[in-house]
Order: sequence, then C-alpha cells, then structure tokens
Amino acid sequence: MPPIDVSGFKSTLGAAAVFLGAMLGSHTSANAAEGLRLASDPWAPFTDVAGKPRVALEIVETALREEGIAAGTRIVPSGDLSRALESGDIDGSAALWRDEAREKVLLFSEPYLENRMVLIGRRGATVDGVDFEKLKGKTVALVTTWAYGIDEKTAGPTFVRGPDLQANLDALLAGKVDFMVVDDIVAEFLLERYQEESYRYLAIGRTPVLRRPLHFAVRRTVPDAERIIEAFNSRVRTMIKDGSYNRILSVNWIRADVDGDGVEDLVLGGTRAGTAAPTAAYGVYSAASDAPRGAGAIYVDGTRYATWAEVPDEYKVPELAEVSASERDGVPLLDLTF
Repeated sequence: MPPIDVSGFKSTLGAAAVFLGAMLGSHTSANAAEGLRLASDPWAPFTDVAGKPRVALEIVETALREEGIAAGTRIVPSGDLSRALESGDIDGSAALWRDEAREKVLLFSEPYLENRMVLIGRRGATVDGVDFEKLKGKTVALVTTWAYGIDEKTAGPTFVRGPDLQANLDALLAGKVDFMVVDDIVAEFLLERYQEESYRYLAIGRTPVLRRPLHFAVRRTVPDAERIIEAFNSRVRTMIKDGSYNRILSVNWIRADVDGDGVEDLVLGGTRAGTAAPTAAYGVYSAASDAPRGAGAIYVDGTRYATWAEVPDEYKVPELAEVSASERDGVPLLDLTF
C-alpha cells in the first residue's frame, strides 16, 4: 500500500509463487510450498491487521485463495515496505500504486480498486468542481494513518490530521474544520449506511480531487509471476460479477462493464435489491465512474437481467440502507456516530 508519507503519489508492490494446481503447473520451489509472502503498511480501511477493516487485502486474498494460490500478508511499519520490496525480503504486496520505477522489478495486476479522494463539508458547502488551490484559507482534515497522495506543503488549505475518521467527522460537524478528505468508497458507505444523517448534515463530493488506481503485484523474478497475475485478474472479474466484490466493500451496488459490451452494468452484492430500481452505485473504475449511465444489464445473485422489471420479486426487498443495524449482515466498513 502507499506509504504514510503523502508528499506525493507513491507505489510499491510484489508477490511470489506457490503451488497453483494444474492451472499454474507443478513448480515445487521452497517459496511455492510456503505461499506468497506479501506485506503492506497500515492504511485503513484498505490494509490493516485481521479483525479490522481491510478491504484491499480481503479482495486480493480472496481472489488468490479462490485460484488455489496460498498467500499471507503481514503488516509492516510505515516506510519499511519499499525497502522490503527492493531487497527481496518479501514477495510482494496486495495494495500499491504503480510507477515506472516499480515496473522494473514488479509485475502489476490490472487495477482492482481505484483510490478516489473526495471532499466532505457541512451541508450547503461546495464540494465539487473545486481543487485545493481554491480552498486557500480553509482547513481540511486528514486521518493521521491514511495515505492520500497530497502535497500538504502546496499552496491552498491548511491540512490538519486527526486520529481517525470519527474525530474528523466530529471536528467538521463542530465547525472546527471546513472540510475532510475521504476515499470515495468511504463516501459511498456513508451514503448507504448513514443515508439520513449524511443528507441532513453533510455535503459529500462526487468528483474526485485526486485519483490513483490500486494494484496487486509480484516480483518479476517470482516463478510463474505472469500466470499468477493472469489468474488474479480473471478471478477479480468473476468476483465483480457474482457480487462477492460488493460484499467485501460493504456496498450494495457497484457499476462495472461485466459483459464486455462497453456499457456499464449494475451488480448487487447479496440478495436485497431494494424496492425500486437503483439510482446510485459505486463505480469500480474511473471509466465506470465518468461514463454516462447507460442501459446496462443488472446482475443479481450471479444472474443477468436485461432490465429492472426482469429482476424477480423475491429480490425486491428493502436494501441495507432501509433496514435496522441489527438486521444487517457482516462487519461494517466503518462504525460512526453523528
């Protein structure tokens, strides 16, 4: 994952080979027996220790496991990941930004997530169509342990760091800061799980002020590295189609071109489609986020439906945002109070 030093966009990545079954051949090196030795630095909610929100690690580890590829991730101190990758002490990392220098030693997957940073202000604030230069004189809250890819020394707002998202939200609502910056997946989660509070108290930006694709990668020296990456890419496409991708991200609907026809489709995670056709969904990639909302298909429980009318009534039940917290399944991405 990106290091906590956010003076600019950075990236690192890697992975090593393991026994892949018949699909990836019968290589029997020591690393293959051990599994891929992956590492990340702490970057909530994308990477963290087990038991805490770590959506990037969950996506990568689930995809590799489904392909029969053993892998384990350890969390290393901020700043140590780059050195470990360069020295070969680890085989790779599940969540990294891509750059030319890294490509010399690492083989990158297709992007499986995209970090899109958006502004959140108090209700009535202008949060779209602005950049940091236009926020001169304002105060913008960041989370201490989150990486943003922001040059905090540039002309523009005053950046302050809070210990977590709850602290920054409290400061925003109390008028101690003017804005906070979060990843789009966090914004989407707020709109889904805290719909009433979000619309009552917040202005949530939909146009990113920064964006960067997120990749899984392996060291080029890893046996079967190309086939590992190919298997991972294929499995992620399957996860997007069958709804398991949504469930890891804790969002009901995502938008992605599932069937390859150039039109983005809607995919439901779980079986609660809602009582009306969806009007919003999390865009997996920039193309999906920026493209016009076409007449794509709707995927529910792994089945393709051409229109909302074709979706069986058994799925047209209140979605997560419409039910009480006690009825929701799984561990939430965030637990906030307003």
